[in-house]
Amino acid sequence: MSRVFFFSILSSVLLSSAPSVHAWGVGHRIITEAALEVMPAALKQRWEAKHTNDYLGREASLAWYVCNRFNMHPDWVDGPARSEEEIEERMRSKQFVYAELRGKAMPPITYAGPDRMEWEGPRPKTYHYFTFPQEELNREFARKGSRWYFKKISEAFLKKDDLLAAEYFGAFAHAIQDRVSPFHVWDGYTREREAFEDLISEQGLQAEAGSRNGNPAGSSLFWSVGGQGMDVSISGYEPELLASSPDPASRVFADRLFKNREFAKKVYTDQEGFVQAHLNDDWKDKGSSKATDQFMSQVATENAKLTADVLYTAFVLALSASVEVVGEEGGEYEIERKNDILFAQPDGVGLLMDIYLPKGLENPPLVMFIHGGGWQGGDRRRCRLGWLAAHGYAVASVEYRMSQERVFPAQIEDCKGALRWLRANAEKYGYDAEKVVVAGTSAGGHLSQLMGTSGDVKELEGDVAGNMEESSRVQGIIAYYGASDFVKRSQNQPKKTDDPSGSAYRLIGGPVKENLEKARFASPATYVSKDDPPLLMLHGAKDKTVFLDQSENLEKLYHDAGLDVYLHVEENAGHGWNLNVEEKRLVLEFLDRVLK
Repeated sequence: MSRVFFFSILSSVLLSSAPSVHAWGVGHRIITEAALEVMPAALKQRWEAKHTNDYLGREASLAWYVCNRFNMHPDWVDGPARSEEEIEERMRSKQFVYAELRGKAMPPITYAGPDRMEWEGPRPKTYHYFTFPQEELNREFARKGSRWYFKKISEAFLKKDDLLAAEYFGAFAHAIQDRVSPFHVWDGYTREREAFEDLISEQGLQAEAGSRNGNPAGSSLFWSVGGQGMDVSISGYEPELLASSPDPASRVFADRLFKNREFAKKVYTDQEGFVQAHLNDDWKDKGSSKATDQFMSQVATENAKLTADVLYTAFVLALSASVEVVGEEGGEYEIERKNDILFAQPDGVGLLMDIYLPKGLENPPLVMFIHGGGWQGGDRRRCRLGWLAAHGYAVASVEYRMSQERVFPAQIEDCKGALRWLRANAEKYGYDAEKVVVAGTSAGGHLSQLMGTSGDVKELEGDVAGNMEESSRVQGIIAYYGASDFVKRSQNQPKKTDDPSGSAYRLIGGPVKENLEKARFASPATYVSKDDPPLLMLHGAKDKTVFLDQSENLEKLYHDAGLDVYLHVEENAGHGWNLNVEEKRLVLEFLDRVLK
């Protein structure tokens, strides 16, 4: 999808658009366009397809639809008055204009709450993102709202309903971009905003009424700046996966968004930069200019990256979901599934597992699967290897405590406890406890590698689930894109290991650079020895979440120790990919060789 294509569309809109209170809608389109430019080829190709839909009444590409549909605001409930008292609900006349135009309820660009998001009957009142002075309340809305959107967009992708995915993403993108627009960058009518507006009013730089009179159009220094001339190009930027499940992705999103907002405030309040450029350009009569747009471009570029990361994350979540279901094709056995089996309660937290069994097969070998999610999310019910039961393997998908509940080594203690429990209960469920391979994706890949290399290391064993007479050693490891050495990872991915928002930081309980011993304690590479079991690793060549060198380094350690190892590199894949024939072949060949 070329920039020429987009700008040919935008030009017709811009030529007919005079600056207005909705001028920032032009900025929305430019930012969203830049984000779409760096999407994976598979998504760009899908969204270049032409669709005819109710809203447009004519044929257009989904890319055009996303960039243009959400220009006008649906209405919202305004935030607190200057007194910061109870929210005054000042409803505007046409709440949810999109829902009315399409004849059915559509997602707002705002967040109301889980109980208000599935509409039956009257349309709900909503609160515009982040109109509250209290930052923690704003962050909570950011987390809840983004989690809802991540789920909705990925579900739409999974159903191959690209139009619905585009509608949800367009709404989400609009909300993200509003939070760094010149007018909305402030948290409602806050004291911080008042102080700045009072300052520029005293200097004769703003109309006396300011933007606090409930009718800000034309009187605020910030209101009508549209950004028509912004230069927002992130060509060459590779979108990042915020996290591998909606919950941690929403937390990372909120942290990123608030960093962008602070940067925007810094730019917009610079009296030697943006403010002076705006004033020099006769701001009362113009909605935008090259002078102001050069500063707005700085803010918009950062927000385009976040917008790209959001769409990329939702797309990858959908791909992950599409393979984390039971698939029986090609197998000779029916799958019998036993769900919600309680195996331990550390710290009063109930840990569950699901067991998949090949119906009619006695004593099959066992694969214990550990889900991913950055050690802070994910779901055992999304089991990438459940399909193995159709091929004669029992599969147990297990839970473990999240890093926000308890830092490392709780996670590995839970996994080792799960395996001891599985061995103690083998006769009850009918699998062979002497033939066990551990497998996992992402964070689960790390824990699988750690289980395999640490064997019966007492410091990592713990006593979760009891059954201490049983061994936690395994006969093989299958690890998908897992971290193997946190100290090395801190050298080329410090954001993951040393930033408070990083998943490894949260696992360790602090920055790796200040906790090197604990980082080594949690690293599978630390424990490689000549008696370790065979290892199969699968990793995407373009993985930006866990770099490929994490698997390459562990492969070298295995080779140096004379151990059985194979690393499969999935070309053109990032962090996660669709289940494919080659992957199934590799996994089955490995299991057949190691366990049968």
